[in-house]
Amino acid sequence: MEELALIDLLERFGSTIYSDPHGCYSLLRSESPVQNVVLPDGRRCHLVLDHAGARLMLSSNSVSNQRPGSGDSHMLESDDPRHSMLRQTIAGTFSKSGIRAMTPAISHIVDQQLALLPEDEDVDLVPTLARVVPVLVTARLLGILPEDEPRLSRWTTEFLATDDGARRMAGARAELTDFISQIFEKRHPVDGNGLIGDLLARPRRSGVTDDDLIATITLLVVAGHEATVNLITNAIWCYLSFPHVAQALAAGTADVDDLIAETLRFQPPLTLSSSRYLTRDLELSGTALKGDGQLVIASFASANRDEAKYENPDLFLLGRRTAGHLGFGSGAHRCLGDGLAIAEARCVVGELIGRFPDMSHREETRWRPSCISRSQHSLVVRLDGGAPGSGTARGHQRESRPMQNSPEVTEQIRSIVLEVLHDSDGTTTEADLELDTDLRGYLGFDSLSIMYVLSTAEERFGVTLGDAELMTSTMSVRVLASYIEAALARQSTRTPTVNHPNAPVGEML
Repeated sequence: MEELALIDLLERFGSTIYSDPHGCYSLLRSESPVQNVVLPDGRRCHLVLDHAGARLMLSSNSVSNQRPGSGDSHMLESDDPRHSMLRQTIAGTFSKSGIRAMTPAISHIVDQQLALLPEDEDVDLVPTLARVVPVLVTARLLGILPEDEPRLSRWTTEFLATDDGARRMAGARAELTDFISQIFEKRHPVDGNGLIGDLLARPRRSGVTDDDLIATITLLVVAGHEATVNLITNAIWCYLSFPHVAQALAAGTADVDDLIAETLRFQPPLTLSSSRYLTRDLELSGTALKGDGQLVIASFASANRDEAKYENPDLFLLGRRTAGHLGFGSGAHRCLGDGLAIAEARCVVGELIGRFPDMSHREETRWRPSCISRSQHSLVVRLDGGAPGSGTARGHQRESRPMQNSPEVTEQIRSIVLEVLHDSDGTTTEADLELDTDLRGYLGFDSLSIMYVLSTAEERFGVTLGDAELMTSTMSVRVLASYIEAALARQSTRTPTVNHPNAPVGEML
């Protein structure tokens, strides 16, 4: 078997591996679907970059989640039958019926937190909403008493620390484990209606110990919190970054479920899988790997942008078929709490957008320097006077609302469109052109015509529009004007536009 050349990701890409991992992985994937790399955290591994190879590796019996030579560990680092035994112990809580039972509590928590957000001033949604809701939901799920919620909040904040992160996370995890141990030893009270109370009350599966359950609950808190926080913030970021998303939700041609599904593909909460170890020879996408215990990891971020799986993978398209995405992994170790994370994100994002559909991004995006987690330092927005209590039901379509366009912008866009129409048939008058008329296919007004209008508008207004502006299902004068106004607003608040997918990686810093 030919040895793959070793690539140090930090040496090759620098900080761009954090700010634009998708661009970096795209270049690597074009060279080979499997690469031998040194990750930014120092681990050397075979990195699987294509979708087919990643799916195969994650479900293969030729890899193990258990580090060679290690003993029994928690659920994430165990193989069957131990993995299935631990997973089945808590699986009922995360079943569809279990999540349905949690939905009223999630909705109540979200309503309470949204009511605390200040209107008509800048607010960072990461510490005020995205981190708070998952902590409170987890506390309710486990049966943690209200007086212990501040401690749980502090520990989960430490899990996401970037300054001296390893030391702080280890300390927080040790404190959390000790806290849960005290509950199991009946030295600390707990609500008997939660998961912990249920585990204490019902008979154990043969071979399951207190230490196993304590480690499992600790894992749920640590891993589940980060993934949920990232999904919420990334979905809000996508809503703010792509004007066609707000337009589609307002028009009722897409809903919050579409937004969450495409976010999981386009900007997954975790960019890499957990560690796997080769126990037998395995061929992945034409690359032969030795079964000698070497570390192998799948890149969720890369696989979800694989051109062989998704058409135009670098465009954020609502309603695309996202089946098979690796936003929560794949195979036997697929995230157990994925349904709960989606339910929380659906509720938070749906209610936030329903109450504050015109919120605006107020700062440049700063991605946290992590090769595993895809998250932001902060997400500062202006909520612009929403209407509390008017939020939409989670996962359902929003009511259509008329767009309020600037008359000056609308008139200039209309004049550009009329120029194109006059050139195409020479008979269209100003009175014939309604502001909401869908221009696609209208009197020969094709995609090239739309491109001409957009490029002309960019020159007149001095703004830059992304490719995503063309992805809405309706293209009218009013829609075109809204894109220009959104670009002007982004420019005035220095909110960055999304990187063009074909830009060189070095230009995406």
